[in-house]
Amino acid sequence: MIESFIKTWGIALCTAALLAGLLSAAAPDGPLARSLKYILGLYVLLAAITPFIGADSVLNAEASDLFEVDTSGVDAAYDDSVLRGSEAVIEENLQAALAVYGLDAQADVIISMDDARNIYCNRAILYITHGDSARAAEIARAQLGIEPEIIRR
Repeated sequence: MIESFIKTWGIALCTAALLAGLLSAAAPDGPLARSLKYILGLYVLLAAITPFIGADSVLNAEASDLFEVDTSGVDAAYDDSVLRGSEAVIEENLQAALAVYGLDAQADVIISMDDARNIYCNRAILYITHGDSARAAEIARAQLGIEPEIIRR
């Protein structure tokens, strides 16, 4: 009986530590990271001590109820960070592709993410200062798969 208890406790503690480590590694840097690490530390601590607390304790609930953490704010912040970073990379790549053809343009790209976390390019604006607008539009269509809006400066 004691061997089964120790084995179950060890598995639960290792699982909690691994889960906390994975969530901590996947969390974006920023103001929420410190709070998340604090919560995950408490999660591992509670996973370690819960088996030793009496049956009449309020902490003796189901594990899924005890350690339920709302990560929707973290997910939204991470998704936003991915989108903004992706927009910057797409804009830089498009501007570099235009520069190869001697087109001086600034790109402004707007992308979004659906529920399945697929990223889509919604809108592209090219601010052309020098070069052929039609050629710039053709390059942008080939790169992005959408019709860009062209604004001459």
